[in-house]
Amino acid sequence: MDQPQREDSGGLADAMDREQLGRLVASRHPPQPTSAIPRRSKAKWVFLPLILTVGFLALASGLFLSFRTRLGVAPGPAKPSNAQSNTRRPYQPVAEHEMVTIPGGTFKMGRDDVTPTEGPSHVVTVRDFLLDKTEVTNAEYAQFVNDANHAPPYHWISVKAPVGEELLPVSNVSYDDAIAFAAWRSKRDGVPYRLPTEEEWEYAARNGDKDNLYPWGNAWEPGRAVTQEAGVGKEQPVGTYPEGSNQWGVYDLIGNVWEWTSTRASLYPGSPLKLPEQNKDWIVARGGSYGSPANKVSGTMRDWFAPNYKNPALGFRLVKSAY
Repeated sequence: MDQPQREDSGGLADAMDREQLGRLVASRHPPQPTSAIPRRSKAKWVFLPLILTVGFLALASGLFLSFRTRLGVAPGPAKPSNAQSNTRRPYQPVAEHEMVTIPGGTFKMGRDDVTPTEGPSHVVTVRDFLLDKTEVTNAEYAQFVNDANHAPPYHWISVKAPVGEELLPVSNVSYDDAIAFAAWRSKRDGVPYRLPTEEEWEYAARNGDKDNLYPWGNAWEPGRAVTQEAGVGKEQPVGTYPEGSNQWGVYDLIGNVWEWTSTRASLYPGSPLKLPEQNKDWIVARGGSYGSPANKVSGTMRDWFAPNYKNPALGFRLVKSAY
């Protein structure tokens, strides 16, 4: 299926590596399960001499491994990168979704020393709210697809989440899809869920009035986020990097997939830039993704996209007001 194409934003929001994301889209063809590879009948070779049997098995093994390699399936367990820990204990969902209370407060939003769209810094106050502990997963989104008869992400192939990918963050969903999911979950639970505002999202990612640059502090630390540095090349199960959570225990605010907010594209007060006319109805996304370079992603990084834009590195999480 063709994806909606994003127009050039005039260089105002260049955080995403478009060429790299294009390669990622082209690579999202799931490997053929090994169970689909036919097995030979024992009856055809049980009487062969032992030496031919051994030779045949060796040849078949080599061809099988070659076949798996061409499909992109590793012949054995992948060696962890330096950014990964063998003792990591990923998040284990205890319910369909968990929400964390974020007490409101005042903080300095944005920064003045990087991309112009992230500044000027300015003081913002947010009220108490509850935020999804993780990005919305494929498993949660599949319930919505089935209950609401909503179109699934195009790479799913069916209305069910790909087997083994239930705990990956849902992706290839537009802003409109996220709004529809929020409406469905609100009706199901009798609770008014919504997408976070850009202010709420950054407040959570920067630990409120601590104004941290990252959820874990002010310095980049390997092994705390699913970014380009991790070398995984795709999204990971939510909460795989618990060391990267904020002070309230919210996971994956940096990396894994970009997250839609409810805020329309805008420039901060005092910015010398001018927002292109064609961008005024676009929606802000936050957090970066598995394809984001570590030297660019932070709690202040922002970009915006057309409401119908979809990408394998773009998902969302929900909030609800605490008042």
